[in-house]
Amino acid sequence: MSDYNEANPFDDLPKQIKAYLNSKVDLISLLTIKKIGQLIPPMVMGFLIAFTLLFFTFFISYSFIQWYTDYVGKSSTASLIVSGFYLLLSLFIYIFRKSLIYNPIQKNIISEFKFKNINKESEIGEIENFSDLNKEIDRISKQSDDNEECLNDNIDEIKEYYSFDAIKTRFIDEIFQNPKPAISIILQSILTISSFRKKIKKRKLK
Repeated sequence: MSDYNEANPFDDLPKQIKAYLNSKVDLISLLTIKKIGQLIPPMVMGFLIAFTLLFFTFFISYSFIQWYTDYVGKSSTASLIVSGFYLLLSLFIYIFRKSLIYNPIQKNIISEFKFKNINKESEIGEIENFSDLNKEIDRISKQSDDNEECLNDNIDEIKEYYSFDAIKTRFIDEIFQNPKPAISIILQSILTISSFRKKIKKRKLK
């Protein structure tokens, strides 16, 4: 019997699975780089603040000792100035943390991260900063959802295509469109059964 004319949805399944997996890999890559970019800057920030506050504590303590020793001394004044400088430096770093620490580190992480090394068929666009990263996450996330929906629709079509009613309908339609193969199969079946019966009769007669 000739092939059915109706397109088999199973043919699209590999393509749908591939698109779905590619979008998921891209989404995971983007979310990973976003998490790394969110974790490292606060760590660097905390280290710098702790470092400058350590100096501030050291010099303020030293200043107090010197002041207490000589009441009005040049060395204590100098220590206070130095400790004040480190305190102001800590405040300056904290206030401008995004432009001084966060953005440069995040940009460097993004620029060094090669998405093509993870997924050669990646559809991730150009990313230069965290704003671009968030836009790509939203876009790839939507694309991943669309691919998942297409994959689910394709699976539903496959289930319907291979259901008993659909197979029966296609079989009947095929017979009406091209009855020769069906008639040939029926005749062959009749001849086979007839031949089988004759052999049985011969065996019984023996």
